[in-house]
Amino acid sequence: MRPTAMRSGTAWAAAGGRIYFAGHDHLYNHARLDDADGNPDDDGNPDDDVHQFVVGTAGAPPYSWNGEYVGDKGTWTPRRVYYESNYGYALVEVDGLKVTVTWKHRVSPGVYQAGGDVFSYTVGSTTIPLSSVAIDGPAMGGINTVYTYSAHISPTNAPSPITYTWTPTPTSGQGTVTATYRWGTTGSKTIGVTARDATDAVTASCTVTVGDDFRRWLRWRVLRHYFLRVFR
Repeated sequence: MRPTAMRSGTAWAAAGGRIYFAGHDHLYNHARLDDADGNPDDDGNPDDDVHQFVVGTAGAPPYSWNGEYVGDKGTWTPRRVYYESNYGYALVEVDGLKVTVTWKHRVSPGVYQAGGDVFSYTVGSTTIPLSSVAIDGPAMGGINTVYTYSAHISPTNAPSPITYTWTPTPTSGQGTVTATYRWGTTGSKTIGVTARDATDAVTASCTVTVGDDFRRWLRWRVLRHYFLRVFR
């Protein structure tokens, strides 16, 4: 039962996933995929076992099940938590960091009640460390013109809040992901940013060339492009 999906459990667990849903088989089956790490499965630790929910109970006649999980299961050992051959659905409720999955089975046509399976867990607070930050924005500019620069962190799902410290102090946006700069002199300018969460900090910098004839150069480029397209 769903052995192909089980092989992906390692990647899901590494990303902090605890549950996944499958269909195809016309029954309800909740299995705990034991990773043999020795950790208990009731403390909300994201590194613990992944739970598989097969919910193929919305229409076609239900299947019976022989109790075996066949096929390639990767490094996981599936252990049955609950099985029912009946029509129904799985209700997923999220309350803050708490996730609850409740099996609702049919007791009569059009009437569904909580069955014999309820699974809850709390999303862990495992920190995903910041690994890098990069600055996106123009590499050339002119004096007395406002330019916008953005910081892009990796991984993108690092824990919030994240603060951004720009150097030198920007025209606007200090402390946020986007900052603006306006230079009154020409030359080579260096922009730096430090992205920081509760435990980690990463930095990046870029160089911007500011010239007083930048606007004239830009107009020449636009006009040149226009005449080349019209008169070629």
